[in-house]
Amino acid sequence: MAQKIGIDFGTTNSLISVVLSDKPKYFADSKGLPHPSVVAYSGENIITGRKAKIQLDAIGKGVSGNIIKSPKTLLGGIPVYVQGREYMPTDIVRDFMEGLKEEAFSDPDQDIVDSCDFEYAVVSIPVAMDGRSRRELRDAMLQAGIHVHQFVHEPLAALYAHFRSSGNMAPLLEKYHNKLALVFDWGGGTLDLTLCLVRGGSLTQIVNVGDNQVGGDYIDDAIANFVREQHLMLYELDKLPPEMPGARARLLNACEAAKIQLSKRSSSLIYVEDYFDTEDEKGRDIEIDITQDELTEISKVLVQRGLNNIEQLLDRMKIDQRRIALCLATGGMINSNYSAPLMIDWNFSDIDWNFSDSVPL
Repeated sequence: MAQKIGIDFGTTNSLISVVLSDKPKYFADSKGLPHPSVVAYSGENIITGRKAKIQLDAIGKGVSGNIIKSPKTLLGGIPVYVQGREYMPTDIVRDFMEGLKEEAFSDPDQDIVDSCDFEYAVVSIPVAMDGRSRRELRDAMLQAGIHVHQFVHEPLAALYAHFRSSGNMAPLLEKYHNKLALVFDWGGGTLDLTLCLVRGGSLTQIVNVGDNQVGGDYIDDAIANFVREQHLMLYELDKLPPEMPGARARLLNACEAAKIQLSKRSSSLIYVEDYFDTEDEKGRDIEIDITQDELTEISKVLVQRGLNNIEQLLDRMKIDQRRIALCLATGGMINSNYSAPLMIDWNFSDIDWNFSDSVPL
């Protein structure tokens, strides 16, 4: 019998996976990485994933309007216009899902591909996704030929994956029997919190909280604003010249790349050619260095807001932090150099902590 797939449809990256013989298989891209959640329209051609994201690095003037990042965030909203053509959010998500399936079908291990049922999927969603957005996501999936078997909250899926990845779930479930586990899944779009009770070999959600204003995309925005301010001071300008069409998208992409580089380097150069619409060649390009310390300072307010969400959840539920037996932190934000120091300072005591990469279903 063919095995249903799991789809982690993320704000920043997405991935199809399947569990066969108790071993997970991830249908990653050609680089072995998750697929960027990006769609590009070029005439009648639809480009998705990494190929679409690469265009953000190479686009020229005024052509970035054909590229859409984070299509999940459009669900539940109004239509968008791409090069003068109207697209419903479900259209864009459908196109992305079709591309994601196509990438999976091209996996070199065709025996595994043939053993998967790509028509039925368990799909992870943010805890704050409302009914309308869920309906539109289900509709978009159906248009892409995927029936949603079940929606699962992303942090619950991460907790289940954490237990399953131990190799033998039973002893671990017994260890935490009648104890509380707190999961915070901090990704590019949202911070999702789930408080669970482990009992009788199962995981029961007690409360879910989502904050869609503190994800990694907001860090990119904060970096972009910092870079513009630095440019203003560097050239001693009274105000910044107008931007070239599509320049903001190119800057955000450069900021995201710098943010990733700063996890391994002490500094990174953010360079965007022909950013400003000005005849002064000297100030037309953006070329600003940013350090790890500057990034930590830039992101401090957003990171602290995220941590406050956790404390507020426990206060609201009247739960003493010492009752939390396991704290699972997952998502791109928690492994970054700029957020980790603040998390360590905030760290609860007498709790089993597990900082892990985001694990798809």
